Amino acid sequence: RIEGWRLTCYWVAILGVVIAFALCITLREHPRHRANLENVSMERFTVECLRLLRNKQIWLNGLIGCLLYLPILGFAETWQIPYLAYVMDYQHVDAALAAAAVFCGCALMAPIVGWWSDRIKQRRLPLTLGAVMATILMTCVLYLPDISQTAMFALLFCYGMATSVYILTFAISRDLSPTALSGTAFAITNMMVALSGVSVILIGLMIESAWHSIDKIG
Repeated sequence: RIEGWRLTCYWVAILGVVIAFALCITLREHPRHRANLENVSMERFTVECLRLLRNKQIWLNGLIGCLLYLPILGFAETWQIPYLAYVMDYQHVDAALAAAAVFCGCALMAPIVGWWSDRIKQRRLPLTLGAVMATILMTCVLYLPDISQTAMFALLFCYGMATSVYILTFAISRDLSPTALSGTAFAITNMMVALSGVSVILIGLMIESAWHSIDKIG
């Protein structure tokens, strides 16, 4: 009998297959875009790729996405449950639910942020507001004393909503690149965002170093 985390993984895998199948049968290339891509020679494509890679704005945009996503990967996905369980004395179930609150907030707000950004025709304002709010909320989560579980859930949910603005960095990469290279620009941005995974190792090393320091003092 499959149960526990294995059952969760199976259901996630099945959902991924369903979504992939739905995308395959619903997404279609616009005829105008297809015609533009067919008229691009390999030489021109190579030149445009090199020009894109030399664009500092593309790399800066990817770095912003990396920094915005870093707390989600380094804290919410990895260390948040142990932190709440062993530092805040939460039950593991409550700690897991609190971690889920971050992703629920992000999933809820990301489409709204994208719509709002297109509506006001701005990327910088939502990014700035989201980054400032995420910083304030994460500071409250880590440093405010005697936070009730309800308040912690609310803070984490709002943090997920605030940090969802990282999704705009993908739209910005599309804005900064020609149509033929939009996939390449997306890939560069996604690579930079994925580099936030290094934070998991760094946080682990800092925790281990602090633990050894406590042992020496003791």
